[in-house]
Amino acid sequence: MHSCDDLLYWPEAEFRGLKSLKTIYIWHCNKLVGTSPLPLSSSSSRDGELLPNLKELTIDHCDGLLELPKLPAFLKELYVGWCPKLNSLTEGLRHATSLKDVRIVGCPSLTSLPVDLGHQTALEILVINSCSKLPSLPERMQGHTALWYLSIGQCPLLSSLPEGMQGLTALQRLSITQCPLLSSLPEGLQQRLPGLQYLEIEGCPDLERLCKRGGPYWDLISHIPRTEILSERRSNFSTFLPSISCFRRPSTV
Repeated sequence: MHSCDDLLYWPEAEFRGLKSLKTIYIWHCNKLVGTSPLPLSSSSSRDGELLPNLKELTIDHCDGLLELPKLPAFLKELYVGWCPKLNSLTEGLRHATSLKDVRIVGCPSLTSLPVDLGHQTALEILVINSCSKLPSLPERMQGHTALWYLSIGQCPLLSSLPEGMQGLTALQRLSITQCPLLSSLPEGLQQRLPGLQYLEIEGCPDLERLCKRGGPYWDLISHIPRTEILSERRSNFSTFLPSISCFRRPSTV
């Protein structure tokens, strides 16, 4: 759905019959605000779960979006980008317990991430970028045992990362950029550093100092195959983002 100015609310009634739909792209629907305040009719609510086979959802450049709708339980990939008024993910993520890939980019009104994000045990990829009012991540991240790629960038109010990150036993790639208030890594995440395949630290002066040759973190990161540290570059390897289909945009018909 592209540039649908008549779309004000998540079209639940219209989606009820789309039992086989696997992918939804919504972009430049600037009047879309979220879920309708009016309840569905009793007949519609008896039709079962909404979009039971939906696997990918992309919502991009929807200027009026305030909140995510309730997402189906078996959704695998979620990309929300450049929605300047979005202030809540809580209701949307509460029931989506099978997510593997979550990317939240360019949402400057977002001031918190839902606790439910910390309960996403299937999560493999988490990207949080350009959320200028976000001060913290969810506290309970130790359950992310499948998470192998974590990228945090352009979050100028982020001052700390949660404890308990030693539970990220699958973590291979870590990118932290342009988060100048981050002064250290929690002990649990420090334990995971030697097992990384790729590490990027940039625009975080205190972290860069800790990671430089001879610094307190140097012994932990010196054997990582590829690193990008602003003050201690040891390769020209550029940031790796897996080719996940939720980043693709269909051609406009």
